[in-house]
Amino acid sequence: MNKYEFDPVTHIGKVNGEIWPSVTQLLNRYKLINYDDVPESVLEEKRILGTRVHRASLLLDNNNLDEQHFNKTFPECIPYLEGYRKFRVIEKFEPDEKEVRLFSNKRKFHGSPDEIGSRDFNGKIISVVIDYKGTYHMYKSAGAQLAAYAMLIEENYKTKIKERWGLLLKPSGNYELTQFKDKLDFTDFEACLYMYWRCRNKYKTIKE
Repeated sequence: MNKYEFDPVTHIGKVNGEIWPSVTQLLNRYKLINYDDVPESVLEEKRILGTRVHRASLLLDNNNLDEQHFNKTFPECIPYLEGYRKFRVIEKFEPDEKEVRLFSNKRKFHGSPDEIGSRDFNGKIISVVIDYKGTYHMYKSAGAQLAAYAMLIEENYKTKIKERWGLLLKPSGNYELTQFKDKLDFTDFEACLYMYWRCRNKYKTIKE
């Protein structure tokens, strides 16, 4: 059995001691995500905020969130969590698993989908994957990111992901849902993955 290790500080994932790329590392390396024009301080602020909101949403779903303590300690996160709360009340999505770390033996990469869930679609329950965003708008790269997560879920759970959704949590306390339907999102991610391993194994321009 393969052994998967993940360092939450460095975000380095290893399988049997070998470093494998993550979904977001690949999207950043090949510029499907590009934050070059965003100050590093802003990126770090958003990263911390996103981590806190994600953690709070998990606790909220499990009825374990101390809201009084959270609101007092992280007031900047309150509107984003309120947007998440509205999403849970209004939409017909049910969480099955959140922030589970997965790796692909077939393609040699790893990642952590924000939410693997289900949705009532005309009386039929279908499997969906959702990624939460606290950015200024929903970037197109989320389509390729969700495609990668769908690959991971289908390989590990043997279930077909029918829909991919981006959940944008807004500082206004509201939310916006975007469905990604472009099948080429899968091709885009696979192209990043292909180039990574070719550069690493054949051209030796990537050393891990």
